[in-house]
Amino acid sequence: MDMALLGAFAISGIGFAFLPGADWGYAIATGVRGRGIWPAVTGLTLGYLLLTLATSFGVAALVAASPLGLDVITVAGVVYLGWLGVQTLRSAREARYAEAAGTPGSTRRMFVKGVATSGTNPKGLLLFVALLPQFVSLRADWPASAQMLVLGVVFTLTVFVVYTLVALTSKRVISRRPELARLVSYASGAMMLVLAALLVFERFLS
Repeated sequence: MDMALLGAFAISGIGFAFLPGADWGYAIATGVRGRGIWPAVTGLTLGYLLLTLATSFGVAALVAASPLGLDVITVAGVVYLGWLGVQTLRSAREARYAEAAGTPGSTRRMFVKGVATSGTNPKGLLLFVALLPQFVSLRADWPASAQMLVLGVVFTLTVFVVYTLVALTSKRVISRRPELARLVSYASGAMMLVLAALLVFERFLS
């Protein structure tokens, strides 16, 4: 395992975990409601773990078999990330996380919803399909699948900590200052566009 790449990914993973999206919305809504934080966050975390396993033993085989496949994945990820960033900026004025709280459900229901939210979250899919393979070294002793598994677990632990903090602080912050939801969306859209540009530079221009 290339420890330099692992460290770079850990830093990138922290930044990516702070990009608001569907998972952030669910964590914030749960925190605003004040109930079910732990089953919700645990479900979100498990969703990313499932993505880790799927990517490690699926995308890894593609990357190892064809470097061109990685270029295709990168281009697709950049296009999608750019589109998502533009859409986020356009809809920022309508960002209202507090209203997403809804009616409290059972612990089991909130856990399952957390798994579904992160497991199908475009941000998570983008990270694991387009970004994560960039930190795999084909010259390392470890196979690509094992490297992706380690990287995915690192990110999963990161989101657990971040989403726990988001949920625990949202009731105090977001519910009292709804305008922060709009600012979070603006920041999210801008960061997505920056990340798309960095992916292009790292893969094709550096």
